[in-house]
Amino acid sequence: MRHSVTKTFKNKASAQKLFAHFENDRLPFLLESSLDVSGMGRYSFFGSDPFLVFSAKKDRCLIEREGKTDVVDGHPLTILRQLLEKYSLQGNARIFSPFLCGAVGFFAYDFGFSLEDVARRHMPDQVVPDLVFGFYDCVGCFDHWKPPLPVGFWIFPVPRQGQGSQDKFRLF
Repeated sequence: MRHSVTKTFKNKASAQKLFAHFENDRLPFLLESSLDVSGMGRYSFFGSDPFLVFSAKKDRCLIEREGKTDVVDGHPLTILRQLLEKYSLQGNARIFSPFLCGAVGFFAYDFGFSLEDVARRHMPDQVVPDLVFGFYDCVGCFDHWKPPLPVGFWIFPVPRQGQGSQDKFRLF
């Protein structure tokens, strides 16, 4: 069963100061929503070092995990959906935060041309992938509504290859 492990800390630092500890890690992210607009600015999320990175250019998809890259042919959205299902939490895991773990990434503007038959006015970007998503097994959540600003960490136990035949879990 896939589940999360949580740990909450009382905190006086800002989300930006907490993120600074992760900014030099591999593929860090900060989803900042500190601006309260109609009650929508409650949380900020941060993380780094995804256990898997999915990227695609046209129908050539790359799945990077533990230093190894697999090439998969298929529609990027189909493969992304399969990965999201494979690495989803089971049961009612929403404890404190609307985002416990998961994928963070982007869809490039040019990706829209693969979904609709629309005339291009410019040459397609040859360098930027159509989409990139990092899959994160540990996400920090900063709650702006609850002083003294608790920070929760959710850890999704994803097997990571260790030495020998036993898988090791990244739990920190």
